[in-house]
Amino acid sequence: MAIPKENGYVMSHNLKGSVNMAIGTSGRLVIEVDPDFKKNFYNVLEADGLTLKEWFLQAAREHISRQGDHNVRHDDIEHLGKQKK
Repeated sequence: MAIPKENGYVMSHNLKGSVNMAIGTSGRLVIEVDPDFKKNFYNVLEADGLTLKEWFLQAAREHISRQGDHNVRHDDIEHLGKQKK
């Protein structure tokens, strides 16, 4: 099955056929959230001593593990940078 592309991005479709997200080829993830939510979220992350990247990678690994998909690489250690201890 061919994956539809639009402007160089892979478009993901749900079962109803509507577009969920664009998936580019870089290592970047881009999402749009409410500015107040973003500010509050960053405040919580700072209080927890986490960066957004650290939090996301931890949450993503846990989600992948819960799904039981062991074919998805989720040992992104080389991209973590320095961990806060």
